[in-house]
Amino acid sequence: GKSTFLKTVAINAILAQTIHTCAADAYRAPFFQVYSSMALKDDITSGESYYIVEIKALKRILDAAALRSGMILCFVDEVLR
Repeated sequence: GKSTFLKTVAINAILAQTIHTCAADAYRAPFFQVYSSMALKDDITSGESYYIVEIKALKRILDAAALRSGMILCFVDEVLR
């Protein structure tokens, strides 16, 4: 249920910011740059474990947060499980 909820909120935030519609009675928020780290998979062929893939995704989000002057909205599911 938690992963589904996170995906629903993320999709609605993106829809609200792009096509000005969402599955809600109302949506009020400033513009966010949206980042996610959800449904990650390992890649044995490239030698990257699930842990490495997740660390790279988190680093991508943190690097973006450090570089951006605007607000960002992050969705991270089951971090470092």
